[in-house]
Amino acid sequence: MIIRLLGSLILVTALGTLAIFATHRQYRRQHSPPQPAPTDTNLLAAVKGVGNTVNGLKSEWHGLATNQAIVLPDARLVMLSNEQQDAVQEEDAIKTQHELLSFDTVDINVLRKERENELEQQSNHVKQEELQKQIDDIKNKKTAEENAKKEEDAAKLEKENQQKSEQQLLQSKKRRAIEILPFFDYAVGRLYKMLDGFATGAAENRHSDFLGATPTMYASDMVKGGIIVSGTNLLGIGTNSAWNFEISTLLIHQEEENKYHRVMDASISLKIVSRTTNGESLLTITPRAGKFEQISVKLTVPNGLNINENKAKRFFTNSIDNALRHLIEAQDQQCPLILRTN
Repeated sequence: MIIRLLGSLILVTALGTLAIFATHRQYRRQHSPPQPAPTDTNLLAAVKGVGNTVNGLKSEWHGLATNQAIVLPDARLVMLSNEQQDAVQEEDAIKTQHELLSFDTVDINVLRKERENELEQQSNHVKQEELQKQIDDIKNKKTAEENAKKEEDAAKLEKENQQKSEQQLLQSKKRRAIEILPFFDYAVGRLYKMLDGFATGAAENRHSDFLGATPTMYASDMVKGGIIVSGTNLLGIGTNSAWNFEISTLLIHQEEENKYHRVMDASISLKIVSRTTNGESLLTITPRAGKFEQISVKLTVPNGLNINENKAKRFFTNSIDNALRHLIEAQDQQCPLILRTN
């Protein structure tokens, strides 16, 4: 048994010299006078220092095996497993002694030995259960820590992928805005110039809630951080609400089929609305998907002079100008501007 314990001690030393000798020596130095480190010439003396008897050595060994502060988990598993094997061997020896007892005659000494033997078996059984529990606890803790590390790494990777996906989506929306905004900005600018001329002719004040002196999509509630968002701005002249034009963006979303559930804009439209008691005039401008080589221009007005056409990209200015003229004509038909006379 002593040889087995010495062999295990050498194994543990190989697994963690700092954990057993250096760290333990530092611990002992804090509570007792310094002791010389074991060498090849005093190895026997070092072993005797652990315990003068087998029981003393085993007690010291168990103390190290259960000391979580100075012994690494893998080393503790080796030590506890060896101690468990020794306990199994002790159990076999105790049972063998029990079998050698003679119960042919009733003898008080035999009965006492039987009692002592059975108590030793009981104590040994409790010891094995305790050792097994400690081994299971170490293994379960290691497994839990490994699983926690895996989950942490997986969550970190998932977060990085999510951020990467969101960044790609943001860049995609910015590229789309760069392609679409020139169409919308042209419509806003042309409407402003038309209304500005009418305001001068009718001696009416023009008003706008766009940022800056000249209305533009790039300084509106419909563009944030370089991307097109849902928003609304106003352009108008005079006090008659029929000559207020509400300009807004319509975003139709489409969820991408991936685990991040990114939402792309399937289509983005610019709406220009003006209302009267006779109904609503609505102009909708929608660049088509792809490279936006086609522009959809739809106008519905109370007088029925509606427009619904798709034009090639190179003709979009003519198409938008024509739709804006019809929109303003419909408003003037319902609520005529009173022009000033010289």
